[in-house]
Amino acid sequence: MTLPKAANYEDEMREAWGYRFKWTKDHQTPEQYDYLKHSCDTLGEDCGFNVNTVFRRMLETTIYFIDVTESVDSLKFGGRGFASCMKVRFLHGTVRHRILQLAAKRPSYFSVEKLGIPINDLDSIGTIAVNCATIIWQSLPRQGIHMREQEIRDYVALWRLIAYYMGTPTDFFSSPAKARAIMESLYLHEYNPSSRSKEHAQNIIIAMSDTAPSYASKPYLEATARWLNGDPLADALGIGRPSRYYTVLAAGQCMLFMIVYYVCRDIPVLDRAQIGSFRRNVRDYINNPELGLDHRSAFNFKYLPKSDESKQQGEGRTLAKTKKMVLWTADRKALAVVLILVGSLATTTWAAFKLAKFGVDMGFDIMRNF
Repeated sequence: MTLPKAANYEDEMREAWGYRFKWTKDHQTPEQYDYLKHSCDTLGEDCGFNVNTVFRRMLETTIYFIDVTESVDSLKFGGRGFASCMKVRFLHGTVRHRILQLAAKRPSYFSVEKLGIPINDLDSIGTIAVNCATIIWQSLPRQGIHMREQEIRDYVALWRLIAYYMGTPTDFFSSPAKARAIMESLYLHEYNPSSRSKEHAQNIIIAMSDTAPSYASKPYLEATARWLNGDPLADALGIGRPSRYYTVLAAGQCMLFMIVYYVCRDIPVLDRAQIGSFRRNVRDYINNPELGLDHRSAFNFKYLPKSDESKQQGEGRTLAKTKKMVLWTADRKALAVVLILVGSLATTTWAAFKLAKFGVDMGFDIMRNF
């Protein structure tokens, strides 16, 4: 796919990977953020992104989200969220230092002059933008969920604080408008999937398929990935095109999320109970020695760049321990949701038709009596 050219004037509609947005004064061109020059390609070679170890990476990312969104106290000094931010920041520093060491010994391994400092400000800004703005203005809307203005301001403020803890420039997240602008700017200029990007995407799909706790099938995960990212970007990442059956399942799952979200957010007691239950279930699963991380602490500095560029698999726990054939899979749960929704719609339509017919008949009877 040919990336669209940037516009430097306001109110011009831009499009990238099927996503349309209006260019504003807050948007950035590559020339404007060149001082944040980035590179993350080398990290994929041997930092734990193969099929066997990417599953652990997904669990670590999940527990990180759970920690940083737990509560205000969690983000204070000594809290779980604060500790997770520090661990990730130290991990980034360790990997950066290791890459620079290897580059000094073997210049062909990594070119700082050409690619910039590894894991630098732009990399970090992009990560915060994905976790913050992409969720607000892309992921959730594609599931039919639209946050309230106050929720958006609060969520952006949360990730601005996390950016501060991570040593990331916070100016780009000083307001919802700026957070959205940097997300869209990077989406326009920096999203150019490489062969390694395709490999990572495939590894994630394979690692998560038929795996606890959801036991979702590979086609269902591909349909979900396409639903959330759009076909243009999914095609660029080499994500498979499953049948429409799985697309319907993904749509049904989104309908369920919509119902839960819009009902719970207006009933605070129910909302707190649902969130609390979800957090407990996630922690119980991740802390399960047979299924999860084997221990509470994540980000153990285990997978660092090595001088050899072999394709050997990492020492991560094999996926064979978590891949099982179970009856109540995510696919079947989604199918049940679709059937319930269709059945409810059909029943409601039938009842409304009968009620309307009864009203019309009653009207004719009254008219005949007169």
